[in-house]
Amino acid sequence: MITDVWLTAAPGTYFVNVSLPDYPDVPQYRSQVIVRACVIGEVAATPATCTLCPAATFSLSPANSSCDTPCPNNAECLGGAILIPEQGYWHSAADSTYMASCPNPSACSGARHDLVACQNASYAASSTSGQTQGSPVNCSLITPMDSQDATSYMRKQCAEGHYGPLCSLCIRDGPEPYGRTGTWACQKCRSNSQILGAFAASNLLVLAFLYWSIYSTLMDNEEDVTNPEQRVKASELTRALTLWMQYISMVGSTNVSVPISFGWLFSFTHFAFSSVSSGILSTDCLIGAGGTIDPAIKRVILRLAMPWFTLVILILAQVLRWWYQSRNAAVTVVQSQRPPPRGVSAFAQPQPPTAASLAQLGGTHTPQSSKSEEIRRRLLVTLLVVGFYYYPSLVTDALSLFACYNVDRLSPDSLYPGNSRATWHRGYWLSDMSMECFTGQHMRWSGFLGVPLLVITTLSMPLISLGLLLYHRGSLDLTSVRLRYGFIYSPYRNGFWFWDNVVLLTTFALAVTLVFASTLNTYFQLSIMLMIMVVDLTVLAHASPHREALSQSVQVFSRFTVVASTLTCIYFVDETGVASKAGLRAAAILVLLLNALFLLVTVVLIVRAGMSDGLTMFHDALTTVKKLFGKLGDMFRGGRPSAERRHLEASPSVQLGHRGSSMELLRNTIFSKSGTIIEHGDSARGA
Repeated sequence: MITDVWLTAAPGTYFVNVSLPDYPDVPQYRSQVIVRACVIGEVAATPATCTLCPAATFSLSPANSSCDTPCPNNAECLGGAILIPEQGYWHSAADSTYMASCPNPSACSGARHDLVACQNASYAASSTSGQTQGSPVNCSLITPMDSQDATSYMRKQCAEGHYGPLCSLCIRDGPEPYGRTGTWACQKCRSNSQILGAFAASNLLVLAFLYWSIYSTLMDNEEDVTNPEQRVKASELTRALTLWMQYISMVGSTNVSVPISFGWLFSFTHFAFSSVSSGILSTDCLIGAGGTIDPAIKRVILRLAMPWFTLVILILAQVLRWWYQSRNAAVTVVQSQRPPPRGVSAFAQPQPPTAASLAQLGGTHTPQSSKSEEIRRRLLVTLLVVGFYYYPSLVTDALSLFACYNVDRLSPDSLYPGNSRATWHRGYWLSDMSMECFTGQHMRWSGFLGVPLLVITTLSMPLISLGLLLYHRGSLDLTSVRLRYGFIYSPYRNGFWFWDNVVLLTTFALAVTLVFASTLNTYFQLSIMLMIMVVDLTVLAHASPHREALSQSVQVFSRFTVVASTLTCIYFVDETGVASKAGLRAAAILVLLLNALFLLVTVVLIVRAGMSDGLTMFHDALTTVKKLFGKLGDMFRGGRPSAERRHLEASPSVQLGHRGSSMELLRNTIFSKSGTIIEHGDSARGA
């Protein structure tokens, strides 16, 4: 009995005749035999043989006479055509030999055994003319790179909630949507009510902080004119706190994995500074995937719109405040001529400017021109304060429209280059890696939105302040100029009137590094940021531009804290695994305490320096609210004021938080371009 016969032949159709000459009674057997060609994973050592490639080798072309070796870098070759990326790597097709390093390695951590099973089943199905042996294939090798199908091989490369090139996109559809927590990471979304609540709280916090910044800037600038005696001003300390939040927020926006204790610091600055909540409370979760506009474009538009929305709100607040004070100016003048109420010092009453004081300040003009000059001054301060606060965010978002990432970086000697699919020579947009750069929709948005915004955000802020100071370069010591623009240069010593632009240049350099260096290794990105900050700290300490020693010390302390935080983040990028986890956690706690110390010291100094401003702002706001509610009550009473309402309007409008008679003189005297303008009341007061 014949049990085993091996036949070799070139691919084709043959007829095999089997006969037994010694047994003529046995009929001849004739059978058709089809010899298949070699399939993917096999090589033809001879025209008549197909050999399966062993482990550690591979072949993606049946025409090869030998297996390809060695296995591609950062890949695992399990024999035949099975070629899968190592953990933390991704390839643009199942048969692509280029393994791209994922900027967020944890995102490219799909189950490797699923990838092997998917390739095995698919190749087995193709080798049997589409007839699958065993269980049906629950996987598809040939799908788009941004496929969200759970059976897609491309999706199986990624961790839960991720998909797309380099597993950089977040799955929004389904019962558990995910939102972006950075350029590369995704986290499960919270409920819409939680997201909107956090978003509202973040914006209210930002509005309150900016309102205080504008108020203290106006007040400190007024006092600097009337009281040249040097002191640490709340507005200078507030600016130091703003810079600290900006720089820490940018460091925390890099793709660095930090301990939970250190992550609190980044979460605080993102929440308090960005005005668009990050992490699992990201507004990205609210952006729908439908429509003609790409979700990434919607996200950029939302982030770019928030600073302008905040600016409009604060401008309206300043205009309303100016209108309300101007409306009550005449009442304040009458009240200043009355005897003070019992228990209130006469020095607390607004005093009209004397002839001598007006001569000292430069002349007189009409109240109408005073009103227009005052509102221009308030709007300028509001514009520059809000612009300075949002400068890093605006520049980063504008630059992000041009940030692209090359995925398949093939070399001339790459094997099977035609199998790679992420080969667009201009790269893929960082905000949506499924979109090719500078073509189609990306070309339209980067041209019509990115270019104008880049010019406005990058140049407007430095040019406005620098242009104003250059125009008045020879008259910076004049009282009228100091009143209008002193908040830009008065915190600095003579010869350093331009220092605000140095700060903006440093911020711009950090923003450029944050956006474009993200295509590099995180270690190099943080190293570049560290070098910029060290240079900034060295120049700041050596030049000592701040007029007040305490203000200079706080600024140096803030930069040192940021440098220490950045250096610690570099320690966290430990690809060798040499550093102990306990040591890294200890370093994180120490730097966290350093930042907490800076925050505590700065806040205490701001409270001490701005106590008078804070009490006055609170009192004015409370009085305004009472009057508004009183008017609402009058409407319900048919327009007749209540007794409390009449008493409130008859009471002095300012009873606390004054800095002396010189301050009251300035509050009644506002300068125009040609000299001094008389304006009584609170119209010259801060926000």
